[in-house]
Amino acid sequence: MIALIDMSDSSDIKGDVNQQTIPFDYLVVGVGAQNSTFGIPGVEKHACFLKEVWDATKIRTRIMVMHLLS
Repeated sequence: MIALIDMSDSSDIKGDVNQQTIPFDYLVVGVGAQNSTFGIPGVEKHACFLKEVWDATKIRTRIMVMHLLS
């Protein structure tokens, strides 16, 4: 295990679990032909979409900044 992700769901729709800690070894980046937010509020603001080389650089920079801040 390399790190832990603390996840918390503050949406109006609640399931059985709304907060948990998930251990992980790898970061998975899924790519697609089109960006789709499925109408989920906040996705455009907080997600990193991957369509071009510039997008990959932006994702790398964001990961490095978050690592340095942790």
